[in-house]
Amino acid sequence: MFKFVFGATKKNFTEGSPFFIIPREHYVSSIVLDEDYSEELAEIKRALIDHYGKKEKSLVFFEIFKSGGHMVLEVLQVDKYMANSLRRLLLNEFEMNNDETSAKAYKNLSSVAGGLKRAIAEEIPYTWFAVDNEPGYLQRISKPEKFDNDFYYKVLGAELIDDFDEMQLAQKLTPPEVREKLKNLQTELENIK
Repeated sequence: MFKFVFGATKKNFTEGSPFFIIPREHYVSSIVLDEDYSEELAEIKRALIDHYGKKEKSLVFFEIFKSGGHMVLEVLQVDKYMANSLRRLLLNEFEMNNDETSAKAYKNLSSVAGGLKRAIAEEIPYTWFAVDNEPGYLQRISKPEKFDNDFYYKVLGAELIDDFDEMQLAQKLTPPEVREKLKNLQTELENIK
């Protein structure tokens, strides 16, 4: 049994460039990792690459081992032209000093060790959803206190609209519209195994 947890948002973050972040966590709690574990993660990666590759997006993966046998799989989806500039993030251990935590450093994630982690935590709003090992199952599991349901509907709606732009993000989506878009997304998720 495993659970995928992911948050999604779109925001003009670096000098007006579209930026789409999807942190995902793979929980293995309280069990010993066996030989099949890395193979399972590889299969998940391949499915995600295939799924988002059709949308002309690149995926950058961050894998971090935590205490207690937990593995965190964080995925950063970016426009393909930005992928190379983010390569350094794959090479650091997300350690930051005082200079690197300055507001100015946030502007260029490619030059900041830990910039992505800090940006997700403090600079970029997101909301959480869960997809478990039941294909097509999607459930909102938590919401940042500073955002209301309007934010939830807008962000989720923007993710499910193929041709995203700022005007669509500004539109308020009603609960029935969101449910319809969720239903459509479930069909896509059934193909990710």
